[in-house]
Amino acid sequence: MTSLVRLMVCVFIVGLVVLRTIPSRAQEGACDTDIDISLQFEAVQSVCRRSGNQICYGAGVVTVQSLPGFPVDEFEQPGQHIDVAALERLNLRPASVAVAHIRGDLPALPHDQYTTLVFFGSLEVDNVVETPTFITAVARRDLNVRVGPSLDAALLRGLVAGQRITVTGRNADDSWVRIRLPTRRGGAGWVFADNLAFRGDLATLHVVTSNMFDTSGFVPLQRFNFHNTAGNRCEPVTNGGVIIQTPRVTGWTRWLINDVWLELFSATVVLRQSDDAMMTISVLDGLARVELPNVSQLIPMGASVNVLFDGAFATPLALSPAQMVDPNQFANVPLAILDRDVAMVIAGNEAIDRRQVPQPGEWLLTFGNNVLSCADGFVALEDTPFDDSVYLVELAAQDHISWRIPSGGAILSLHAQGMYQAEVVNSDDSITQIMWWVGDAAHIAGEWRRESVDGCVSSAPFAMRLVNTP
Repeated sequence: MTSLVRLMVCVFIVGLVVLRTIPSRAQEGACDTDIDISLQFEAVQSVCRRSGNQICYGAGVVTVQSLPGFPVDEFEQPGQHIDVAALERLNLRPASVAVAHIRGDLPALPHDQYTTLVFFGSLEVDNVVETPTFITAVARRDLNVRVGPSLDAALLRGLVAGQRITVTGRNADDSWVRIRLPTRRGGAGWVFADNLAFRGDLATLHVVTSNMFDTSGFVPLQRFNFHNTAGNRCEPVTNGGVIIQTPRVTGWTRWLINDVWLELFSATVVLRQSDDAMMTISVLDGLARVELPNVSQLIPMGASVNVLFDGAFATPLALSPAQMVDPNQFANVPLAILDRDVAMVIAGNEAIDRRQVPQPGEWLLTFGNNVLSCADGFVALEDTPFDDSVYLVELAAQDHISWRIPSGGAILSLHAQGMYQAEVVNSDDSITQIMWWVGDAAHIAGEWRRESVDGCVSSAPFAMRLVNTP
């Protein structure tokens, strides 16, 4: 055999070895514009059946890093599941999908109802829920609960001597502790530590600085951080993000995502990042409230806000005003995987008809927690001043709704498709606004706002569900 022939044989053999060991383009994370992303997403529905508190390998290339003590034996192909409690980090390559179903902190639900999370595109997700710590305590005397760890902080409520409470955090010098409010809707407040007799070691509690972001009752994946790992270079295949869909129930659920606080009711939201240190939160269904340490904003159906971060995506800095979403932005978002169809309301778009006229009848109204914000930057989370009640809704006309309540009533006028609004000037010159966003003929999400003359605004989201028709 000549030297030239030997060389050609060696090259051929080496080429075969290389061909056998090179990973696929999807495994490398390369951009494959021939991928039919709609078929990828459709396949997920058949392999990821709903399974509580687990995450499912949906499609593409998905890898997990488990927490110490939680070995993961099988998570290598579509249809395999792991417990969310074992998850530390989730990585998705282009055109990949993972689906999780968790209970979250929703009130008691039927056993088959969960919040659905869909992670899609090229993404890295860190599950950052801390192990919850709490101890119990008993009030030594009658005492006050305040919105912050200071005698100058506003009063929330009182406790009576001998009352037992749950303590969920402490400040840096242990002089104040954060407690779980002993109310049906929960919430948090601060108590001077010397006024309590503790049943446990105070040092075991986390040092916290706020009652706005109390994650003591959170479950895995209720708090997480995410970021895109391929930028926009593979658009639309790897235009990744996260979808959260909460059940259509009377209940609000809380999330802390990239250190941005969200409160959701019957909501479908899509979260995405951009290369210019921005996270976009789009509400396609239901109602959402976004909270930063110094600002609170409600996002209705069909609207979105942008959260501005520092350059490292470490700290949220500011919120943009709400703006209408463009439905075309969601063409490659795997909404078909969700358990419930999305009834997106686009304000001012008369071509969209999702039966956004509520039925007359009796409606059960449930409020979320009240947020007090003032012009000087003071923000506090308070227990709602309202009780759950049944109210009567009448249709005065297609563009007007009569809302009768025990203390009076209001006429809400059509503001945009699916959106109704009323405004009342009160005797003390404060202004009350009531806003409705109609998801369908039997479900309404809304906000009650009262602006006082001193520049402080109290606002509380609410949900209404049809319980009886004439």
